[in-house]
Amino acid sequence: MPTPKKLIESALPVKEISAESVRDKSIRHGHISTLHLWWARRPLPVCRAVVFASLVPDPLDSHCPPAFRDAVELLLGKAHNPGDPYRPYADIPWTAIYDPMEDNLRNRLQMFIGRFSAEAEQAMLLKKPTPPAGKMLSDFSLIKWDNKNNEEILNKARKLIWVAHNGSTPSPAAAPSRSKPPGSAAAPSATTSTPWHISFRKPASNSRSALANPSPTPKPNSSPATARQPGMPSPTKTKPTTRATPPLSASLTASPSTWSFTPANCCAAPKRKSGTTIPPPLGRPGGGRK
Repeated sequence: MPTPKKLIESALPVKEISAESVRDKSIRHGHISTLHLWWARRPLPVCRAVVFASLVPDPLDSHCPPAFRDAVELLLGKAHNPGDPYRPYADIPWTAIYDPMEDNLRNRLQMFIGRFSAEAEQAMLLKKPTPPAGKMLSDFSLIKWDNKNNEEILNKARKLIWVAHNGSTPSPAAAPSRSKPPGSAAAPSATTSTPWHISFRKPASNSRSALANPSPTPKPNSSPATARQPGMPSPTKTKPTTRATPPLSASLTASPSTWSFTPANCCAAPKRKSGTTIPPPLGRPGGGRK
């Protein structure tokens, strides 16, 4: 299957990233740059935008997975975001002529990375004084410093990245059709798999491995030792329980506590066994190096 282009190969909101990078140099309270002197420090808005745009595909690419397009529409669309904070510009503010931006999934991804606030947009269009640096970008922008701990925005980015790498479910219509003799039973198709939003809730359960290595069906034991004797009660039959498939929107809007992969599980330090000691540091026997 051809690999789709990444978003960074097609488009990137450079103007918005530049505006937040200028502000990043002057932030002093609680910023990582205040720890010590950084000789060649790179602005954090650029790093966050480049990393995110390198991990998600371009939704307008012909080889983009349909599941990712659905995820962008659900997470960044107008129906699930009151006020539509990720709508493209009605008139691009830094151009000299009237230049509307098309409302498509690629541009909505760009607005998610960074979008000028309404105050900054009007200042550029009407040649008014520039607002303060902290009000240049919208409060829903991923690269804004104030959103470094905003779980709602960070969860949107995590879900988009997850779907981009785990949601490429082959379409049943794309499976090749094979002619079968009349009356033969339909064999399970190798391209059939669990919908991506089901595996998104529980990534550990993968139906493709079950189809590749099916467990053998146990044969009924017809030995006289285990056969039911006359007068014995018949065993009760239990109906198989079926679980309803949750809708796509419910899976994407679920809290991170329902995921199998969470940052807490990923970054948790391993526990040390009792009775073990920490090895001494390298260098002289009395301590560290001089």
